[in-house]
Amino acid sequence: IYCDQLVKHIKHWDENRDICHPVVFADGDSLLASDTNLYDVIFMDIQLGEKSGLRMSKALRDKGCNVPIVSVTNHNGYGIDGCNAQVNGYLLKPVSYTDVAAYLDEALDRVKRSSFHFTYKEEHYFLDFQDISYFASAGHYTTIHMVDGAKHTVRMALKAIAPGLPGQVAVP
Repeated sequence: IYCDQLVKHIKHWDENRDICHPVVFADGDSLLASDTNLYDVIFMDIQLGEKSGLRMSKALRDKGCNVPIVSVTNHNGYGIDGCNAQVNGYLLKPVSYTDVAAYLDEALDRVKRSSFHFTYKEEHYFLDFQDISYFASAGHYTTIHMVDGAKHTVRMALKAIAPGLPGQVAVP
């Protein structure tokens, strides 16, 4: 019930953004086996059956996952355990839209600070700055060259892209 409510709140928050794709895992082991760094925030129930969500959060951190983890719980008393598991926040059940939206807003702000984001042909793109090698511009087109050799060409002049770049990037 609470998982459905959480997903409903996430979809409501995303109605005018169209950037979220909630993924629900059947258990913590399935999440642990996935590439968790693809996600921008993880909402994890503390009660996951045999394994606790806090134990799974600790396992995610030990695996190198640096995605914010928000614990979802019925109880207030998990503060010390949450610190040990390195969770980033708590939501009390039943979760409210306002609380979920606050964590999603924070996650979106974090993504925007660490990535180049743009919309092209009604698709949203978020490219980590650390994965971008350089930008090349010719006329009204800009090609974004990635560290892995991939290229993304968009019909946008470099001067239109420049405001979305961090201050340390020089644009002539």
